[in-house]
Amino acid sequence: LNSDDPQTVENALQVVNKLISHCVIPVSKARFEQSVNSLRQLVKQGDKENDIAEAVGEIETIAKTFKVLGLDQNEKSAKVFANAVDLILQVLQVFQTGGSFAKLGQCMQALGTIGLVHHALAKEILPKLSVVLRKEHWLVRLDAAKALGGGAQAYKGLAEQAFHPLSTALQEDTDPLARQAAAKALEYLQRVHPDLANN
Repeated sequence: LNSDDPQTVENALQVVNKLISHCVIPVSKARFEQSVNSLRQLVKQGDKENDIAEAVGEIETIAKTFKVLGLDQNEKSAKVFANAVDLILQVLQVFQTGGSFAKLGQCMQALGTIGLVHHALAKEILPKLSVVLRKEHWLVRLDAAKALGGGAQAYKGLAEQAFHPLSTALQEDTDPLARQAAAKALEYLQRVHPDLANN
């Protein structure tokens, strides 16, 4: 890739693209499905919070990999992501009744990342994050604000929906760090969709 010969660079790029399409993406998809299945089993058992949190973190990591690879938004991958979202929402309910704030926050971030990768799923995720932004512990609200900013950035309709709860949090939240997170998320959305600032 560092060669001065354009043809050599072109040949190297073709090899890299083949590696990504034939090796990295299939392995990532398989790993993602395996992680979702593992999380499903853990949720059924219901008593291994640390393992559940680790599985959620794994799902977020792979979702980030998909984003970097520009994974196509085909029906099969969307279905796997939808299963992950359903499971993480179940995990949220478990953690809200007795889990740590850090684990709740990890779920928020995973949902935000998946929303960033799959816009259609972001439509389902965003209202739930907005509710969390209003009533959970400030540490969780902070993560919800970050996730709202990330999950809504690529789709203008979602950015408009996220704008109101983030603006409300900025004005009304009693914790300065939660307000700061909302402000950063708003700044992020306005940078991606400048016309939002005029609404």
